Amino acid sequence: MAGAAAWLLAVQRRLAQLRGEVKAAWAILEADQANAAVMSVYNKRVAAYNAALQTFPANILGPLAGFKSARSYAP
Repeated sequence: MAGAAAWLLAVQRRLAQLRGEVKAAWAILEADQANAAVMSVYNKRVAAYNAALQTFPANILGPLAGFKSARSYAP
C-alpha cells in the first residue's frame, strides 16, 4: 500500500514539474510571440506534459488532482 502511494506521489510530482515547465515556457513566449524558437520550445513542453497526462496512472490521477491538458500555441 505504501509503495502504491509513493508511486502516485511521484506521478503527481512529475505532472507538477511538467506543468511548471509549460508555465515557464509560456512566460517567455508571452513576451516574444514572434520568436519561432521560443514557440517551438513551448509547444514541445506542452506536448510532453499532455503525453504524460495520457499515460497510466496520470490519466486517472491527473484530473483528480486538478491537472488539465495544455493547448499548443499557433499564431
